[in-house]
Amino acid sequence: MLTSRKFYCQGDLVVVSVQTSSTFKPQVMGSVANTLRSLTPGEAEALQFVSHDKILTWEGLVEHIGKPNATVHLIDTTRFEGHYGYTRNALGRGASYTQFNFYSEVQFPQTRRYMPFLVFDFRDRPLLWNGQSYRWVLNIRRYDYKDSHQALADMLAGLRTLLSKNLMAGYGEPLLFVYEKPGTYRRPHIQQLTEVKAAGFETITEQQMIEAAGGALVSVLNPGTAIGYLELIKVGEDGDHLTPRHIAVFEDTPERIPPITGIVTLEPQTPLSHVNLLAKNRGTPNVSTAKMELIPSLAGSIGKLVKMVAKPDGTVTFTPVSQAEAEQFWASKTKDQLEVPTITATSLDPVEFATGSPTDLALPNIGSKASNYAVLQNRLDPTFVKPGFGLSFAHYQQIAAEPDTQIIIRDLLARKNLFAPEEINALLKLIRKSIEKHTSDATIAPAIAAVRAVIAKMPGVKRIRLRSSTNSEDLPTFNGAGLYESKGFNVDDSDQKLRKKLLKVMASLWLERAFWEREIFAIDHADVGMAILINPAFSDEFANGVVVGTEESNGFRTWVNAQKGEASVTNPLDDELPESFAFVGDRLSELQVQSRSNIGSVFLVDGADTIRNERQEALLQLRQVTQQLYEHFVEAQRAGGDRRKYGIDIEYKLMQEGDAVRLYVKQSRLLNLGEAAPDPPTGTRVVAKDNGMGGAHLRRYPKQLSELRDDQMCIMKVNQVVGINRVEDVGNGFAKINVVVPCTACPSFKGEVYVFRKHFNFL
Repeated sequence: MLTSRKFYCQGDLVVVSVQTSSTFKPQVMGSVANTLRSLTPGEAEALQFVSHDKILTWEGLVEHIGKPNATVHLIDTTRFEGHYGYTRNALGRGASYTQFNFYSEVQFPQTRRYMPFLVFDFRDRPLLWNGQSYRWVLNIRRYDYKDSHQALADMLAGLRTLLSKNLMAGYGEPLLFVYEKPGTYRRPHIQQLTEVKAAGFETITEQQMIEAAGGALVSVLNPGTAIGYLELIKVGEDGDHLTPRHIAVFEDTPERIPPITGIVTLEPQTPLSHVNLLAKNRGTPNVSTAKMELIPSLAGSIGKLVKMVAKPDGTVTFTPVSQAEAEQFWASKTKDQLEVPTITATSLDPVEFATGSPTDLALPNIGSKASNYAVLQNRLDPTFVKPGFGLSFAHYQQIAAEPDTQIIIRDLLARKNLFAPEEINALLKLIRKSIEKHTSDATIAPAIAAVRAVIAKMPGVKRIRLRSSTNSEDLPTFNGAGLYESKGFNVDDSDQKLRKKLLKVMASLWLERAFWEREIFAIDHADVGMAILINPAFSDEFANGVVVGTEESNGFRTWVNAQKGEASVTNPLDDELPESFAFVGDRLSELQVQSRSNIGSVFLVDGADTIRNERQEALLQLRQVTQQLYEHFVEAQRAGGDRRKYGIDIEYKLMQEGDAVRLYVKQSRLLNLGEAAPDPPTGTRVVAKDNGMGGAHLRRYPKQLSELRDDQMCIMKVNQVVGINRVEDVGNGFAKINVVVPCTACPSFKGEVYVFRKHFNFL
């Protein structure tokens, strides 16, 4: 039979007709028209794409790897962004399921649920290798597997058996794709072959496979044009210094890429590699080549300002350009300018959050982080928040106005478009040095005095945190997490040490990572400033964590990540796995457990999907606090006309105080989750009241907008024909009702109304 396959090749949609063998009878799952079901042979083959110019490829994953109910899934790469996107959407893990949650269910053998793979299909043109003919090549994707060499080989053998049965039955044993260069993420690689060969695998590297198949050794994975300084990043070097004015040539495929204007890797990529997915998201031209010499003028352009043109036909060129042309290009690539809140500092006096005026506690005076902390302190039960204080932007303004510092800042901002990235980074370093080393005693004295005054208000506190708080972070449209620095200070230390810590925080406004991130969003650096949040430091904590709260169609969802002791959840070490689970409402009996800590349990009972009795109170307090803060911050955005969908992100600590574990909230910020929900139709008002039956009574006003009388009510249930045909969750706390009333209790009418779900149970 003849089957039409659709796949992406070099960025263009191509339709290929192939002869499907009657022996191809896959037993695999996939998402078809938003329904997860078994795939027909034709549907399975339609999910192939072309990699390396000629090789038909499937992307997939095994769910419940190593279990009796293991299932093979093939991914529609035109609809889902990689393995994580498929897991989050097709497998229904939801908006709260983070990449970190996914990694924890892939990397660690003790919590592994998924195994991502590629299958390179050579059924039509068998691959000749070492005198043998092979019909398929198996590759597991790079996810930093924590298995021992032997355990990884055993897992691969099990995966081979499963795919041989469910996908490639009748097509023999596969070749195993191994990575040519050693590295933590590259497993298995050519220096780890003893165990995989003992498991019965013959191996091949990616370049060997491409050459044997007659594929392209130069691939344009994301075509486009870039202008920038061409820099070679050698194996083992990091690219943290790279900027949006660089085109980077990586000797090996990097795990993390800063925002740059063009990408070249000197080892092959597939269209679904993490680098190419990132490139497509950012709109960055991306090319892979087996050797630098295969692209004319590449080697000779290193270190120069060049234009890179990567065409869909595989042609790649590098040509010199002028500074003027480069500046015009860079200006065209910046996002629409993001205006940050205007600074209006009130005083050099410290701000006490418990007693400060609304003006003193506002973002324009003390920055986002401090202003949000003031909300925590004044909105939550005082037992949940340690006392907070702030130093206003006035202190930074005095420091930045010092003549030596001001000259460098003005020079940078006036001529930044004329400087090379290295020159800009050098000036940023000079600004920080000027702030840290050359600020006068008279200028820093008010800040030191203010901190000492704060310390005097907290008798018994031995250590405080000096936390960066700017007007260019924790904003609804600009997260800025991790851009700036905070410091701890022992209250008995000298004023000289305090001076050093304060100026270090102030100077972090001009860190390279912060400057270039603001550049991408076209934030005017002259408009930003640094305030400081002060609160008692946490020490010897029982646990720490992050919780994400979102409004879902079935209620408020709380996603908890926790780790024992001081081991960080936000920046874990390589071998540390936190505890992660979610629940809706207060339904702790319906946990969705994602991972368990390999250091020690915090909330979860060991070996069971239940909460420890002694932790239930703290967990319910955390859920209540999360929803309370969500409602405050989201409703504040709505009051200003912002209808985007948000979640809330909270950092917390659990402290052992005597025999009890006590919850403290450390930080809170909004998470921008997507586009705005539709506005309710003009002039329409809908009142809904919980009817106690899983639905709601509706009343629609004014009378002339519908055929319903003012006092007429109908019953609705989600996705059921009970009075009203269908209710659809449109996010941001709203439901859209497609109104077709078939019940005899109500006159028939049609139309759409929007209901704010806060007023009833949306089940």
